[in-house]
Amino acid sequence: MNTNQQGLNSVVKESCIVRPRKLSLNLFRRIGRRTKSQAIGNKNVPPVTVETGKEDSGEAQTTNIAADSENASAAPKTKPALPSKCKLRLEEVYIHSDMLLQHPFSQWTLLMLNTASETITKLSLKLTMNAKSTWKLFSATLSLPLLRTFSFTNDFFISSDVALFTDIEDFLLNHPGIKHLSLYGVGLPPSSAVPRPRFQHLISIDAHPFYIIWVMNSLPLNPDPLPNLQRVTISSDNYPRFIANGNPDFDDWLFDSALEAISSFPKNIALTLTFNSKSHIENWIDFHVRAGVERSVISRLVHITRVSISNNIWHKFTDATLANIPDWLALFPALKYFQFEWELAMNEERLTEPQYLAMISILCPKLEMIEVNWRMFDLRLIRKNLGACDGADR
Repeated sequence: MNTNQQGLNSVVKESCIVRPRKLSLNLFRRIGRRTKSQAIGNKNVPPVTVETGKEDSGEAQTTNIAADSENASAAPKTKPALPSKCKLRLEEVYIHSDMLLQHPFSQWTLLMLNTASETITKLSLKLTMNAKSTWKLFSATLSLPLLRTFSFTNDFFISSDVALFTDIEDFLLNHPGIKHLSLYGVGLPPSSAVPRPRFQHLISIDAHPFYIIWVMNSLPLNPDPLPNLQRVTISSDNYPRFIANGNPDFDDWLFDSALEAISSFPKNIALTLTFNSKSHIENWIDFHVRAGVERSVISRLVHITRVSISNNIWHKFTDATLANIPDWLALFPALKYFQFEWELAMNEERLTEPQYLAMISILCPKLEMIEVNWRMFDLRLIRKNLGACDGADR
């Protein structure tokens, strides 16, 4: 094996690997560590090797996308090689790198996706730079007839240069078979907009509140709207630190408007609430406890029997919040199963204290199970034991 081959192999291990039936493209860590002088001196496309499953066998074939850096001076204008025109057999594609969605790599990425279009069922994208123009091109070019899971997200909710809502909607309209949809950090629909896609196959949606409202706006217009919908996840705004301090707190009305729209859905669905700030979860729970059954939108969620809280910020609950949670749970009129996901150990310890669970079991007589970090607690059994103790005392 010569020096060039050894260098190429070492890059492959840290950059991008396409296994048969699955493709994952992430930021190139090795390339990101190159010195500034190396980056300036090398005008070539970084060396990457892609392994793809052959159509008729399980063996992998290797395609060089660019010459390695040592040959940069000999070929200063080398263009990225494109995938073979033979059909790729890929089912899942994850592209979590802005680099691969920008010029000059976008040409290769688009061709790769279209070459594998007959087999791709899952596409996950993260796009933060020049998203508006880039996604317009991809939305107009991509056609994935078997697409069932589509995720287009950003780690943060940033209002500048995001993919336009109209281009998002066009893509969804052209891919009616989507069952699982995740949208965050993209252009928002108007609150009164009615979706052009019918979402007849949609099973789950994880999105910003405005997208939940948008999807639910189809309810009055269709005789059987969203016939397969089973799970809804609402995520609060997540701003990066450098702008979070200058941004107003999370708008309670926006979360509540999404819940108001969900309350009109005539079937049982599972609900997840994702909080991206400590103040979001604490202030919002406190607001609804003070509002009470008469004024809280939670009391109108008559078809919600399963609820989960995803606490993304991993902060310790205050004593006030812990005291509010049982009363907050009691606002749900049909709640049978509740889950705390990814809680800190200190939160888990306090949420699972016997006295605390006993209090919840008394205040929420319809609630059957509580799960805290995948530990299950049967409130029916707790109530039974409390009754037995009361009987023994008498």
